[in-house]
Amino acid sequence: YGSKEKWAEENRSRLREWGFNTMGAWSDYELFPEFPYVLQLNFSSLGGGDWQKGIFPDVFEPEWEQKVLQEAERSCAPRKNDPYLIGYFTDNELHFGPDFRGLETMVDMYMKLKPAAPGKKRLIQFFRERYRNDFHAFEKVWKSGATGFEGVLEKDKLGASWWIGRGKLRDDVYAFDGIVAERYFSVSAQAIRKADPNHLILGCRFHALGVTPGVIKAAGQYNDVLSINLYYLTPLQDLLPRLVGNVDFSGWMKSYYELGGKPILGTEFSYRAITSGLPNTKGAPVTVFSQHDRAFGYHLYARNCQKAPYMVGYHWFNYMDEPKEGRFDGENSNYGLVNKNDRPYQVLVKEISRLNHQAYSTHLISSQNR
Repeated sequence: YGSKEKWAEENRSRLREWGFNTMGAWSDYELFPEFPYVLQLNFSSLGGGDWQKGIFPDVFEPEWEQKVLQEAERSCAPRKNDPYLIGYFTDNELHFGPDFRGLETMVDMYMKLKPAAPGKKRLIQFFRERYRNDFHAFEKVWKSGATGFEGVLEKDKLGASWWIGRGKLRDDVYAFDGIVAERYFSVSAQAIRKADPNHLILGCRFHALGVTPGVIKAAGQYNDVLSINLYYLTPLQDLLPRLVGNVDFSGWMKSYYELGGKPILGTEFSYRAITSGLPNTKGAPVTVFSQHDRAFGYHLYARNCQKAPYMVGYHWFNYMDEPKEGRFDGENSNYGLVNKNDRPYQVLVKEISRLNHQAYSTHLISSQNR
């Protein structure tokens, strides 16, 4: 094309022809003027969080709150009058609890903080209040031989992840999850609202393995939309979150809507074909045989979203295939609508176009018939 601008001009036409109406997370939205877009923020990193490594920040740290306020002022305030901005994702796939990055619960993670850390102090306060300073009751539930609350909480590992399915212990973990989530979402929302009162807060793009009920409820209090990255290949996936004590996705994310009380946006999904010539060895394991199968996967996913009255949209990942040598994190998969030579996968984009152009009518009919 000769320039990024000419490339973007051509691809704006393609996206509209294929029925897409939004630039999703991580996009070069600056190259697409007069095209609706969403903005990806990364608030957790301001407190040392790293979603790829499963590191969650101490959100009770006052310094983190100040940094979030400053970042919102820097990133959100200049856009408060932008008519093409839909809203903000506060983060991506935060490690709220057991998932593909590890089986630690929020209790486990905060237990490892230093004694003087605000999050550690909040955890101790939580246990004191919950057990009314009765250490023997606490000890009975948590199976610890320590001699006091502080002693227990100094231990590197308590093993809460392995006990997540047991009554009282599970309830403790769920309750503390909710406290941490309430702090994270309230600080994030207040910072964005102060800097930009005009656009939506779209959530933190929950990972497909899910989170516990308290996290979803807290998110619903402060977000306008709950966003979920769900790569879906088989109904057996609905069972995986239950194994680690999380809310499952049966009923097509309906439980998230019922718990959070806010509309749902499916913010990442895709399918990759083993006949594409790419390794497909890293990335979400939604592997099918051919481009026809990718088109069929898109059909099933989009129709499920369109027929669910509580769903407000779905975002495909991504526009272009990943390089066979691997991108920055090693992903090397056939997730694109176009290959490395900018050639569209015609079977795929034809079905995508058909599905996308009927999204409004299908969704309207489903909403009226619910």
